[in-house]
Formats: sequence, C-alpha cells, structure tokens
Amino acid sequence: MAWTGRIVPPSAFQAMPWKNGMGMTWEIAKTPEWRLSLAAIETDAPFSRFEGQDRFLVVIEGAGIELGFTPPVRLLHHEALRFPGETPVTCHLIDGPTRDLNLMVDRAMASFSASLVKGADVAMAAPGARFFLAMALAGRARLEMAGYPPVELEQGSAFIAERWSGDEGERPLLHVGEGNAAFQASIVPLRDAG
Repeated sequence: MAWTGRIVPPSAFQAMPWKNGMGMTWEIAKTPEWRLSLAAIETDAPFSRFEGQDRFLVVIEGAGIELGFTPPVRLLHHEALRFPGETPVTCHLIDGPTRDLNLMVDRAMASFSASLVKGADVAMAAPGARFFLAMALAGRARLEMAGYPPVELEQGSAFIAERWSGDEGERPLLHVGEGNAAFQASIVPLRDAG
C-alpha cells in the first residue's frame, strides 16, 4: 500500500506553552518539515514568531480574532489565513477566547496547500503529496484510503496519512457531510518534488 495513516484523538495532543510564553498550545503531530497544533487564545497577545515557516491558521472555536497586520485582518469562526510565520503580529480577540488550529511548514523543506472543507464536499490529497492531514472541526468527517476500510473522524480528532512508496496509488479522500466542516492539508517535501 502506498499510504498509511493514523487517527490522533484529542487525548493524544501534547500540551505545552507558546514559544513566547503568552499562551498554551496542544501539539497534534509533527515531522521535521511541519507541525500541526491547537492554540487557546484567552487574551490579546503577540503571536510567537517562527523564522522560515509558513503558517496556516483556522479559527475553530469562538467569535474570531483580528490580526494586527497593515491593514488589520479579521478571521471569524471557521475562517482561515496563510501568512509568513516570522511576520510580527498581535492577535486581538473579537468577542472572548478562541481556539485556533495552526499548521506550520518549514518553507526551505516543503511546500503545502491547505483549506477548509465545508458541507457536502470532498477533498483529495494533492498530486505529489507525502503527507495528507485532516481534522474534523464541526461534526464528523470520513477518510478513504486504498486498502483500508473508511475511517470516521469524530469532531476534534485528526488524521495523519503518509505516503511510503514512490507510487501515489489512489490518493486519500476526505468527505465532509452537510452542515459539517473539516481542515485538510497536503504537504510535499522539497526533496520529493525533485
């Protein structure tokens, strides 16, 4: 089989302080090329800076945040933004605490595409992807990979798929039902992009 995968339930997330000490994060999974985590934002605070990293951030709980870019960027519930991790930015809460999903990718080691998948839609791992990441954000999501029975993801659980052979085979598919939402990302290590 070209792909293998594993479910990461919330009970397996690893809690740790933010790099700048201003909040808490829960690491879901990581490799040398990327890191997927959740962050609790309970007060206005500067984001940690991550040199050489590209960041994809999704507001998964709470009203939303405003990022102090020029001009400012507002992200409401289930909205996302991609930006350079080394950019200094302060986060302002719109109406109370939030929880955010963060994908950080070392741009010297990998490229990536990421998006939200909402209501009765399907996403497939991108051509050339070595990793396919998914997380059920609202309701359940279903993953299909050749050679495995379908995987039902409960809300809040993540799934990490990795391609182990040069042959892509049938790329993983993420199905999201009506009224549900999920995060998905495909990561292509630059050494694999050849």
